[in-house]
Amino acid sequence: MATSSLPTHPVRRACRLLAVLVVLAVPAGCGAPGPVDTDAVVGETEAPVVTSEPADPGTASRPDEPDPASQPDDPGVADDATVARQPGVEEIVIDQVVDGVVVERRALIAVPRTDGANGDEDDIDTTLPVLVVLHGNGGQPEGMLRALQPVIDQNRFITLIPEGIERSWNLGREASTADDVAFVEHLLDRIAGAASDTGQPTAGRVYAFGYSNGAGLVQQLVARTDRFHAVAAAASGLTNDLVPTGAVAPVSVLSLHGTDDQLVPYGGGIGVAGHDFLAVEDSVAVWADRFGCEAEPDRTRTADGNIRLEWGTCDDGHRVVHYGIEGAGHGLPPDLEGGLLDLVIDFFETAGRLGD
Repeated sequence: MATSSLPTHPVRRACRLLAVLVVLAVPAGCGAPGPVDTDAVVGETEAPVVTSEPADPGTASRPDEPDPASQPDDPGVADDATVARQPGVEEIVIDQVVDGVVVERRALIAVPRTDGANGDEDDIDTTLPVLVVLHGNGGQPEGMLRALQPVIDQNRFITLIPEGIERSWNLGREASTADDVAFVEHLLDRIAGAASDTGQPTAGRVYAFGYSNGAGLVQQLVARTDRFHAVAAAASGLTNDLVPTGAVAPVSVLSLHGTDDQLVPYGGGIGVAGHDFLAVEDSVAVWADRFGCEAEPDRTRTADGNIRLEWGTCDDGHRVVHYGIEGAGHGLPPDLEGGLLDLVIDFFETAGRLGD
């Protein structure tokens, strides 16, 4: 593994954060000015050590950065062999060439520790869905892992949690200029068919959940790959620069967004890092149109008073659903609609199983 071009940087500790799958503004004096996204954590934690410098506060928004679509065809990702996985959490590191420099990219892979949802060997599924989880700008995999560990231990998913360069994902204006779609695809290739003590991944059931900047990358994974069966995007939508123009393989899509979000405006417009966002409901409608759903959604109010849109009769039985969370900002309440995480996981598990 090439590492000579990667200097060792001093440890920079982040401010202490309290959140449950929410995105908060960083207090003054704790990093870049203005609000940025943080990782999802359970309880009060301190961010672990990172191996790359945090983004320069003066370069949080870089309008001169290249569009992801302009990345070279060769993603520069090392072709490492697939290896078997054991129950527990493993860190893997691969090399990727970014702007001509070899960069070490890391991810966590979590395999269930139990033999089954009820600890009964008879409950073991010979194949397990793969869940890709993408942190927000400023986040890290460890925080997402803590929130998801109970789900992982119920033998429900093999979970892949990558880390973005400079704690961000490249949507054209972030600190990272990496081809993150290629990075995620390569990670999926690394675990495809890799046996574990509790089963093995199945290519027919691959899901992705992202928050904020991570939700933006989720939508580019949908636009540029055919690897996913269902995805959930929280607190972000498509930008005008990244609306897909060609054919897109249909997936089930769940969108969650606060109606009072100031960083990614619900009604669209210029938001965080200078991105020009579509109105959120229009963003979801783009996917409904690409996936052959009905032109108009069924619009209802939930028992909690939130907006709910669902487009019917999509291709191959897929679903496109949106929740507009009334009065919520960029940080969505963890108990929304009975529980944010429960809502996401239930959507994945009831979206159908193509390829089974």
